[in-house]
Amino acid sequence: MGLNLTLEVGRTSLISRQQQLAVVANNLANAGKTGYHKQDAILNNNMPVTTNIGQMGTGAHVEAIVRAFDQALENNLQTAITQSGEDSIYAQKLNSIEAATAPDGSSRLAEIITDFGSSLQTLSTQPESTDARETVLFYAESVTSEFNRLHGDILTIRDNIADASNTGEIADKLNEINRLAGEIAQLNDDISFQESRLFNAGIANDLRDERDSLVKQIAQYVDITVTEETDYTYTVTLGGHELVSGGTSDSLNLDMSGGSPAFSWTSDSSAAAISSGEIFGLVQAFNHADTLLTDYETFAAQLSTIVNTQHNLGTDLNGAPGADLFDASTPGAMQVLISTPDELAASLTAAIGDGSNMLAIWDAMNSSVAALNQDSVFEHSNNLVDAIALEFRNAKSRASVSESSVLLFTEAVQRNSGVNVDEEMIGMLEVQRGFQAAARVVTTVDELLGIVIGLV
Repeated sequence: MGLNLTLEVGRTSLISRQQQLAVVANNLANAGKTGYHKQDAILNNNMPVTTNIGQMGTGAHVEAIVRAFDQALENNLQTAITQSGEDSIYAQKLNSIEAATAPDGSSRLAEIITDFGSSLQTLSTQPESTDARETVLFYAESVTSEFNRLHGDILTIRDNIADASNTGEIADKLNEINRLAGEIAQLNDDISFQESRLFNAGIANDLRDERDSLVKQIAQYVDITVTEETDYTYTVTLGGHELVSGGTSDSLNLDMSGGSPAFSWTSDSSAAAISSGEIFGLVQAFNHADTLLTDYETFAAQLSTIVNTQHNLGTDLNGAPGADLFDASTPGAMQVLISTPDELAASLTAAIGDGSNMLAIWDAMNSSVAALNQDSVFEHSNNLVDAIALEFRNAKSRASVSESSVLLFTEAVQRNSGVNVDEEMIGMLEVQRGFQAAARVVTTVDELLGIVIGLV
């Protein structure tokens, strides 16, 4: 029994070392692969045998192959990914808005309005000058063109995020979330089957890596909570509602009927609460762009009203009362209504050489306006741009901080779960030495058995 037992110990040792070597080789093959968690072959003692001198060990076997997985670190990384997704995409959209409102780092609209004001002052001193009148009309057209450009650019940014037909970036990301949720549900079934079956059950490490990778992708878009159930499946919840449960998944829908992004669940049409991640960052950017559109529409309307009201009080070169100069009744389609220089009502008295109405218009534009936050027409554009720049700087700073958090936790996860090639090479040498020793045991027992057989 003694030599046979020793031979069996050597045999199981050789098998165990082969399995350990296969795990090391798999780790080395996946070194640097995103989402891969290094694996370890866990050894456990074989059942001992009882002899007349007591229990005797029978070697060891690989009981399981497990991942290096720290749930707390993974949760922290997931939270950081969600916050970074929100902050980064919001900063990106604000950068686009700032580029539209101040393409050269300053407000082009403010410069054009200032030039328009200067042309009014020039005309006030040369009311009969055709050139001065044409200059006023030129800058008036420039004002309307710039308002219309701003409206179009900001509207495009907003509608690219989400539009009335329920398309845009938000809709695309919701479709991606729904696809990922379906894949997680399928992996839940596969993992549960693999790990719960009665025969040859084992930890589905590669499938678990794939599932965790999909979870992190969803976490970039929305704030989710993940719970592992007793059947080894994940339950993924969003705002208290189950996005994934076992082998089934729900889906998210975009609803723009209220004018701004809202979300609902397909299963019961209930409202879906999203409070972080890229989707929430896009909602914030949509609302910011929408508010800015309203601000510029109000600005155009106020400028139009201020100029028209005073212009109506004057008299043109033909002695007729001043007509409206601007029409801002249609957002994004502001226009100049006067087409000939003679129609500019520069005079308040109809006297030759009187250009006082142009100065009166300039004064009105230089006065504070309640609807423009007490800014004057000349001030308001710069103040709008300054507010956008400040918001962008703050958003950029938040994005930088949250990105640093992702890097911090990614490195922590990598230290705990990533493949260190040097460590694996050392481990491989240890396995090799163990295999050589086990082989030597088998060889020695074989020699001893030969001697025993020769004695018979």
